[in-house]
Amino acid sequence: MKRRVLLLVAIALTQACSHTRLSTPPVASGAPRWSHQAGGQIWSPLTLVNNILYYGCDDGTITALDVRSQQVRWQYETDGRVRSAVTVAADVVFAASDDGFVYAIERSSGVLRWGVDVARTSPPESPACPRPTV
Repeated sequence: MKRRVLLLVAIALTQACSHTRLSTPPVASGAPRWSHQAGGQIWSPLTLVNNILYYGCDDGTITALDVRSQQVRWQYETDGRVRSAVTVAADVVFAASDDGFVYAIERSSGVLRWGVDVARTSPPESPACPRPTV
């Protein structure tokens, strides 16, 4: 039952995402159960894996947010806005930034595995993983 409730909260978070604040739907009091202030506008879909919400935003960061504790697990700073969807495959988080790079980041620690210059595109394409192995 607990997993189902958490999933519903995560779905609501995805739908409730607005410019710079993530929040759960309001409870009877009219206030959200919790909210999280992002460092910039969020333009892309949120990605939820194992109770961690991943997103990129206009402040140039890729963020891993624990939806249970409401704490930021890690942030990785790029040199451009991150408006692409964040993709997770196995233990790696992938995201494209307006700085022209696609980044591969360790899912558990937020440490850069590699970054590759794919030239500047406007807007950058979202990375996709058709198979679990990259």
